[in-house]
Amino acid sequence: MTVQPVIHVGVDGSWRDTGALEWALQESLLRHEPLRAVHVIDEQLRHVPGWEPAAVDEASIGLVNDVQKYWTQVRADSTRGRTSWSGRRPGP
Repeated sequence: MTVQPVIHVGVDGSWRDTGALEWALQESLLRHEPLRAVHVIDEQLRHVPGWEPAAVDEASIGLVNDVQKYWTQVRADSTRGRTSWSGRRPGP
């Protein structure tokens, strides 16, 4: 069985600032390999007083939608020979 390489990147609310998603998108396009963006929700957060589970879900859905929109734009631009990313490497 042959395993297809996949580039993984973790995203959270600071994904626009870190450059990790941009770097992973660029690598995915350059290597012609699929990209999987991962967002993890700590289930314990749902039980913290003052946090509503629905608010956690809405924030996560908003994050996923923002990342998908960005990803779609970068892929569309790459097919036109343009780049949407800044070319930054991940990190502070």
